[in-house]
Amino acid sequence: MNFISKPFRGRQLHSLPVHRMARSFQVVAIIMAAFIMVLLGCVCAHAAVQQNDANSGQSAPAAPAKILPQAVEYLSEGNELYAQSNYGGAADAYRKAIQVQPEWADAHRGLGLALWNEGKKEEALRELTTVAQLLPKDAAAHYDLAKAAWGLANRAGGFSEGGKSVSATRYQNLAISELQKALILQPGDAHMHLDLAEMYIDFGQAKKAAPEAEKAAALEPKNTDVLLTAGRALLAQGQEDEAAQEFQKALQINPGDGEAYVALGQLRLYQRNLPGAETAFRKAVQVAPGYSPAWAALGQFLVKTNHMTQARTVLQKAVALNPRDWQSEYRLGKILAQGGDPAGAVRLFQEVLKVDPSYFPAREQLAEGLLRRGDIQGAMDLAGKLEAENPQAPEGHRVMALALWKQRNYDSSLAECAMALSNDPQPAQMLVVQALDLWQQNRKKEARLAFVQAARNQPNLASAEVFCRLILCDGHDLGIVSDFLQKNRWAIVPQPQD
Repeated sequence: MNFISKPFRGRQLHSLPVHRMARSFQVVAIIMAAFIMVLLGCVCAHAAVQQNDANSGQSAPAAPAKILPQAVEYLSEGNELYAQSNYGGAADAYRKAIQVQPEWADAHRGLGLALWNEGKKEEALRELTTVAQLLPKDAAAHYDLAKAAWGLANRAGGFSEGGKSVSATRYQNLAISELQKALILQPGDAHMHLDLAEMYIDFGQAKKAAPEAEKAAALEPKNTDVLLTAGRALLAQGQEDEAAQEFQKALQINPGDGEAYVALGQLRLYQRNLPGAETAFRKAVQVAPGYSPAWAALGQFLVKTNHMTQARTVLQKAVALNPRDWQSEYRLGKILAQGGDPAGAVRLFQEVLKVDPSYFPAREQLAEGLLRRGDIQGAMDLAGKLEAENPQAPEGHRVMALALWKQRNYDSSLAECAMALSNDPQPAQMLVVQALDLWQQNRKKEARLAFVQAARNQPNLASAEVFCRLILCDGHDLGIVSDFLQKNRWAIVPQPQD
């Protein structure tokens, strides 16, 4: 992926992507690709230099005083496999290097990168923590650990789209503290000050962001990234006019800055100015057609405004520019699933899970794909795994409620609906399933109340097409759905006024 989308604090901004460090973070390996390639070509020379340092009474920071040849061989093998995107094989090679040379930070760093690319992010964090412990005076080691912790903070809480858990706070604290350590060691790095400012914005501490942006501005006064970060900090505090001025300054310096237009689009969304937001996002793709986050931002805007045909084309462009943009792949997959291409949707969700195997919403969509094909037990198995991994996340409960409804197990389906709605009360889908369960139990009044509430969250719910799309209708469901709509459609039709 090219970014991690997050909302601004305060008024919701529909989760469009804007963050600079988040955009650059993605997989830690992307940031550190240069490290891998350089190490691949010169690891033997590094070992020789290390031995010379040992003879002179000095020790280089990245390795023990003496590097064993076998460890060098395993590390070189790992680098070659990593360069071929064989992350599992690379991880095995790095582990062998660590077995031979347990205190070699380069081997732990390589293993951390490989694990991150495999989606084993917790394990990757542990390796990067080891690197920071081995190299306490190395700013880059603390910086990499901070980036990894930030990424995990945004996926914590069961990797769900719902609320965050205690673990998210732990990751946030780790990310901030490690980046602060990096800045103590390297205080003149403007980009790290910007990253810390973005981190504060993301974690809802916008007031702390402004001083960091000011420090970056003092170091690099004509850096447009500084202006954009300062603008986002102002916007996070509700200072709309001041934020707009910062974004406009960035565009005066660089009229072709696609990120600046994306930030301006965010501002317009904050102001609930949808035409202005769309204009800014379309300008972003016009001036920077190769900037994939601009296409992703426009695509997400089109999804939010229910222009699905256009959104499909735009998101396809975003994915073509950056095949690792799993967020755009996920949104595109949902469009394909709703548009009658379940096979294409499944392929995209599988691609998403290659990048982040723990991403709950994609796993939920795969389970729903099984339900569409009639594999109720397969869907229930996946739902059970989701519930076991995080009982508080709504995704597993939603799939289980649907599957149990299709088995006509109304009591159990109702219980799963209640669990899903307690953690995420907005989706109409669970309210519809709840209404059907109650109706079949002859609890008519409660069923109508759930139906009316669902209609508030879902336009055109009285349409059989919309209703069936929500609950993944098959031939066995049509009779029940038709009967329910025939007897209850009136409940959401506006009554004539006298």
